[in-house]
Amino acid sequence: MKYILKVNGRVVTREEFDKVRIPDTLLRGVSSGRQGYEAGKPGSSMGMSVHPSQIPLMNAELKRHGISGVEYDPSKRNNCVITSRRGRAQWMKIFGRMVGIQGGLHDNEGGYSDG
Repeated sequence: MKYILKVNGRVVTREEFDKVRIPDTLLRGVSSGRQGYEAGKPGSSMGMSVHPSQIPLMNAELKRHGISGVEYDPSKRNNCVITSRRGRAQWMKIFGRMVGIQGGLHDNEGGYSDG
């Protein structure tokens, strides 16, 4: 298999290509393209946040459906706290139907594994 090596849009030889130094800032700042959630770095959802009086009901619904990784925290403005991508995907479908959106909420951040 033959590769075509380019630097700044110009075809170069292997020797010229190897001389080019990639700035460290480009190497450090590469994003994986996915949003990770964990207990130490939770996400939140403004779209799935509810009135403070509804928080106990939402937490009960999460428990009833067996969804982990999502909870409602009354101390936060965006009170839907997310620590699991799978939990978020599951809850978005249920929450969307609860508020009258057929098929659930749409997720622009979801990946193939969030099914």
